[in-house]
Amino acid sequence: MSDEVGCEPRFPGGRYCSEDRFECKNHLCVNHNDLCDGTDDCGDGSDEEDEVCRNFQCDKVHKYQCGNFKCIPRYYVCNGDDNCGDGSDENNMTLCANRPSHCPNLFSDFKCANGNCVKRDKICNLQDDCGDNTDERGCHEEGKCEDEIDGTRGGCFHRCNNLPGGGYLCLCDKGYVVNPENPKKCDDVDECASFGHNCSQICTNFNGTYACSCREGFELSDQFSGVCKAVKGGDPKLVFTTGSEIHAQVIETTNNRREFDVIKNESRIEGIDYNPSSMMIYWVDSQENAVKRSLIPGSGGHTEAMIGFGQLVTPSTDTNTVPTDIATDWLTNNIYWTEMTVRTSLQGARRKKRSVVSVGSIYVAKDDGRYKISLIRTGLERPTSVAVDPQHGLMYWADAGNNPKIETAWMDGTKRRTIVTTNIGHPEALTIDFAQDHMIYWVDSKLNTIEIMDHDGRNRHTILQSAPSVRKPVSLDVFEANMFWVNADGSVVRQDKFGRGVPVTLARNLNNPKSVKVLHQYRYNTTLKNPCLDMHCSHMCVLVAAGRPVCKCPDGQRFINPQQTNCDAGTSN
Repeated sequence: MSDEVGCEPRFPGGRYCSEDRFECKNHLCVNHNDLCDGTDDCGDGSDEEDEVCRNFQCDKVHKYQCGNFKCIPRYYVCNGDDNCGDGSDENNMTLCANRPSHCPNLFSDFKCANGNCVKRDKICNLQDDCGDNTDERGCHEEGKCEDEIDGTRGGCFHRCNNLPGGGYLCLCDKGYVVNPENPKKCDDVDECASFGHNCSQICTNFNGTYACSCREGFELSDQFSGVCKAVKGGDPKLVFTTGSEIHAQVIETTNNRREFDVIKNESRIEGIDYNPSSMMIYWVDSQENAVKRSLIPGSGGHTEAMIGFGQLVTPSTDTNTVPTDIATDWLTNNIYWTEMTVRTSLQGARRKKRSVVSVGSIYVAKDDGRYKISLIRTGLERPTSVAVDPQHGLMYWADAGNNPKIETAWMDGTKRRTIVTTNIGHPEALTIDFAQDHMIYWVDSKLNTIEIMDHDGRNRHTILQSAPSVRKPVSLDVFEANMFWVNADGSVVRQDKFGRGVPVTLARNLNNPKSVKVLHQYRYNTTLKNPCLDMHCSHMCVLVAAGRPVCKCPDGQRFINPQQTNCDAGTSN
């Protein structure tokens, strides 16, 4: 290059390069096709600068432009690798969901109904190699497809394949499965009844197929991916804690995540939730042993507020008791929170053996802390998370004690049931996807898993397990077609809530993150009517099964009328 140093421009306008080439800042010339491809072709990085790439259009025929404006070959898109560096080549479900998946070897592999691939010599060997037994259904030890039965090949309702060792196999078209009683018959598969469909909200089964649709305020992004996007309510915001602070990030694109402060100068914030009606955010502080709240900055009639101000809702009455998580019932404006009391005692003949016992509790109160009621006081060791479903009158909580479990009860504390006790290590957080038929998502920080299940703990499925992006997860939330989780190492991550695509890290190196929530008008269903408005309870009204209202009295008080609506405690405004 020394022979080029100090040379005069050779092209009009003082240019060193011809019009069909890009001129680097060091005056080297590179092909336009080499711009913004992640490689420093100039040698000074000027062909990869943000300002250049933002205004550069990739070759649309042969290349794909990422969300960060990088250009990659089109054959890299939807290949399972994050070639863009921001996940946009793998998380564009409009592109990726429409690409058919095939087994590695079309001639020697058999594709099971669940999508798994097994070798064809595994078919009809009396072993469930597929995992759903579809490689063993439809087997016929004798005969061949050329034998016409009832006017069809081998009598099969759909398709027929001869087996290498003799006999034949009846196969069903996509959306059907072989009847377990009749190996020639094909039955419709209800894709909506199990994990595996791609509908982020509503799934409707049809004969041989299914269709996706969205709730009010959302629209399908395309006809293939099943992704519902909010079209009202503005941009969703991700709210997360960092020790003594609460921050928020506007979720727009990979290059425009505006951040702002919500709360500062607190102590040790553990769990957060918010009321979408009042736009009040609530949190529990394990150092101050208190439940607190604040208006969300910029919301409602306080658009000029730049930062929230913490207001004490209820303090702990025991210095050995710390609050661990909180949930809001946005219909009745009640708050639910969990507490853990740690007690130490000396045991043994000489009382030298120290024993530590944890006892958990769940409480409910008005959103300003009045009329506190204990709902769960026994059989709970280390409550880590609580979530409420006011539409169904149910609450859920996780217990990471010596016998880890996930439990549920009516929101008055009655009808308590355990729904998860197996394959569970240290359940840290759970959340309810109200738009997706109230499915429950939860994380386990010991097993490094993110799982999904229905309200009874059935239809349980592991979405991610020991993935590089799941490193001791401590909190999660879901919205639209995405799930968001916080790892103990200080990262906030987003991925498709069915595990499709690749994870994208939204924040790194956070200080002691404990909780994450998606803030949006349609995260919770605010169109529901408050059933307590017609109850006229003197103190507290809570919801039970099917969202029915019942009255409750504060701890230590009782009802004084047959209708059980009035308590003998004083009231406060």
